[in-house]
Amino acid sequence: MNINQLRNFSLMYGEPSFVAAAKKAGVTSQGFTKSIRSLEAELGVPLFERNEEGVQCPTAYAEDLLPFCRETLAGYYAFLGVVRLRREGARARLVLAVSFGTASLLGMDFLSGFSEAHPEIEVARIDASDLEAEAAVRDGRAEVAITTLPVESDLASKWLASCRLCAWVSRENALARKPSLRMEDFDGASVALVGPAYKGYHRFQETCNRLGVRPSSITALSETTLLYQFAKEGRGVALTSDRRFHDFPQDESVVLLPVRSRPIEMGLAWLRARELSSQAVAFISWLQPRGGRIARRMSGALGK
Repeated sequence: MNINQLRNFSLMYGEPSFVAAAKKAGVTSQGFTKSIRSLEAELGVPLFERNEEGVQCPTAYAEDLLPFCRETLAGYYAFLGVVRLRREGARARLVLAVSFGTASLLGMDFLSGFSEAHPEIEVARIDASDLEAEAAVRDGRAEVAITTLPVESDLASKWLASCRLCAWVSRENALARKPSLRMEDFDGASVALVGPAYKGYHRFQETCNRLGVRPSSITALSETTLLYQFAKEGRGVALTSDRRFHDFPQDESVVLLPVRSRPIEMGLAWLRARELSSQAVAFISWLQPRGGRIARRMSGALGK
């Protein structure tokens, strides 16, 4: 088993035929097919079998091999990047677009661990809303985004962590007596949340429309501090995540209530049509398995 075989196997996975995969690899179909068949011969199992429609489908053995293949290739390309940097005497640069909400979920110093593990890679960070972070990836200003999931089909993604949607409510508000809120509780209520540059703003409006919920007003605010103040002053309900409440001093005049809705999912995203650099592969490989652990560690520290 060699790197070329694993690369061809990775390219073949998800393609309908050896011809299509060979075209993607930029080699002849005969050579590509021979590479896959030699890997099958070495392992002693079939990796792809043609179905009734003539499509080459991965077998259960291929599904077992895929995680090892991707991890090995990621490590290999990251190593090549290190070798190139040592030879050239320069640091590679990765531009990362980070959604404000994801930074609070993962911890503001989450990048320090990556810098310690990969001192050869310089990370430049663009802080933005989730929609703006994804736009930075599309137009080439950033290679990878940490954003809210799901993403549009032109972007590939990996899940990192999740948190609950919550609401800040003044203790004087009748809703504060509830153990949790439903979307229907926002009917006739004054609601504040982050503005149109965030997916949450549009999802809230879409959910309200779908359920027939009509808030008396929806106020878009640019900062979490303003959302907190909105609730504290008794102006209405302010939507946030369960992480952000702990960024503020405990105040008996404000309560945090969970909202019964799907969780807020955070993840990594990059453009499918653009080949990832070795430093981007290294970053994705490093952060993706740590995202959930970082979030759980924060949750435990907060007593949640």
